[in-house]
Amino acid sequence: MASGAGRLTLTLSLKVNGRLLKASDCRCTILLYAGEVNPRVKPSLLTSVQAEEGTLETVITVPKAGTYSVVIDAKPVPVNLFTAFRTTIKLEALDDVYNVPVKK
Repeated sequence: MASGAGRLTLTLSLKVNGRLLKASDCRCTILLYAGEVNPRVKPSLLTSVQAEEGTLETVITVPKAGTYSVVIDAKPVPVNLFTAFRTTIKLEALDDVYNVPVKK
């Protein structure tokens, strides 16, 4: 899913009860783990911003190709808007085969 090491912009559109969840609807924590989620490993806390359209947006920077886990922990604002949830998304960062210098 990711294209090599570097910056990857991941935009998520989440629907709750058929309604598009806006950044203003929740207090969201976004964590990045190298590999699988592991309670013994400290993840990176990602900064998220509200995009122009109101969606939640974050930039993920990975140091190398490999598997990563993005954990989204969402709590509603106001409290009764939806049931709080936690979800994990797996990302596979691949070597960038299109930008490798050609050896002569």
